[in-house]
Amino acid sequence: MRSRTLALVTLALLVALAGLPVGNAPAEARPPPEAVCGVCGEAFEEAGDAAGVPLTVESSTLRVRVNDDGVGTWTARVELDDDSAATFRENPEQLDRVVRGTFDDYRVFTDDRRRLETRMDGDTAVVTFEVPEMASRGYGDVLVVDYFHDDGVRGTVYVDADRFVVTGPEGSSLLTAPAETRTNGTAAVWSAADEGAASIGSQTYLTFGPDAGLATTAAAYASLAADSGPGVLTNLAWVAVVPTLVLIVGVLLVRQFDRRFDDERGARRFGPPVAALGVMWGLCLLVVQAFSGSAAAVAWLLALQLVALGVVSAA
Repeated sequence: MRSRTLALVTLALLVALAGLPVGNAPAEARPPPEAVCGVCGEAFEEAGDAAGVPLTVESSTLRVRVNDDGVGTWTARVELDDDSAATFRENPEQLDRVVRGTFDDYRVFTDDRRRLETRMDGDTAVVTFEVPEMASRGYGDVLVVDYFHDDGVRGTVYVDADRFVVTGPEGSSLLTAPAETRTNGTAAVWSAADEGAASIGSQTYLTFGPDAGLATTAAAYASLAADSGPGVLTNLAWVAVVPTLVLIVGVLLVRQFDRRFDDERGARRFGPPVAALGVMWGLCLLVVQAFSGSAAAVAWLLALQLVALGVVSAA
């Protein structure tokens, strides 16, 4: 009985070790935070001070319209204090220099801006530019905005505007968006004042379609699954293979102990249900991945381990 107890303890320890993360990046390796707008908050104020134009941002809104060709038109409207607004109205070139200085000298999420233009509208600075390749076509004429999605390690992308609004082509419907955003049928909205939507997650996808019908919505989820699938498989390979191999070795060792007690029949009877449970868990995770855009790596790891445990036990 002592050998059997030792075997069970060994299996429990190996399962626990197999569930530990194997590739977590240290906090120091994560890049610094980046502002989604840049000219909507403190960075713009600091750039103004550096240029000799003290300014205060009273309020700000950033809107992004993603067009049919995947090009995004970004428009920031920044309400300024009276003095700095008057300075920029009298000297538009100064506004342009401060805006460009903000983008050049501070950490801003967009680094591929095209056709940058600046102007004053009363006390409001208006900054517009274009960003290419923000989206691609999915199934059923669905537009998949994957510009904010990143399977690697990136810094926090925080919302430095009072409101950050993303819409699709004119007349399109918003089909899917992260749960933390507010939606109105055509747009996804983040807000710096909303703790849950004050940053843009690295797994963010948005989809737009010509209508919000059942077929188009299904096409949107299918497009998300197709787009995110390769990244899921890559992460699964790195995170799950080594721990699962450890688990398999542990099961084989336990079976070596069990053979001394002629107890293989019980292990084989136990194997198929465990493997089936792992397969069902994996299918559920695929559904979660398609509908929410993400699934925890440890959840995928559990599915693979259950299948491996069942197969090895039944062998």
